[in-house]
Amino acid sequence: MRGILACSFALVATSTAAAALVATPAQTVAAVVLRPAQVAPNVTLKRLPGGNQVAGQVTLDLCGYTFHTEALRVARLQVAYARGATPVVSNEVVAYKPGGAASALHELRAAIANCPGGYVTSKVRGIGQLENSITRVSAPGTLPGTVAILDRITQKLNGKTTQFDAVLVFQARRDVLSAVYGYGRAELPLVRHAAAQSALNLKRL
Repeated sequence: MRGILACSFALVATSTAAAALVATPAQTVAAVVLRPAQVAPNVTLKRLPGGNQVAGQVTLDLCGYTFHTEALRVARLQVAYARGATPVVSNEVVAYKPGGAASALHELRAAIANCPGGYVTSKVRGIGQLENSITRVSAPGTLPGTVAILDRITQKLNGKTTQFDAVLVFQARRDVLSAVYGYGRAELPLVRHAAAQSALNLKRL
């Protein structure tokens, strides 16, 4: 009897310890987000206002598409990496309810395939109207199913029209999406490198 009880207590203790090792969604996204050294040796990590919040924050906003998977997010963390005071790359990692990350990639492909030729209103407050001109780009070292694009964006805001380029790479594993954003066409090599490093982080899940 004593041996049976000892075995039972050991099983309970093991189960409790295993449960304690299960990461929360917030811990998962924090573990996946890129370390500065994975991006480049000369960048520093910058915290973003609302970067660890889901409510009131937008993850996917492209071509005026309605991303239903926004409602499936359970945790997110977005940070930027800067050279001096200039941001060059951002990494946003999002945890979803089961199936949400794969569905988000599916919605991204649909948004790109049906991107209108004119202006659409951004879902992000204070951004105004955007016109997207999208070109697919390669992203070596990333996960199967990765969506990688160069987006030539024309923005209308407060009576002014400006143009800029964004490099966007989205990839997912299990219920986690990692997006790497580059500010400008010149950052494409850096974004490719960061996205390949992000794939390694996702593989550790």
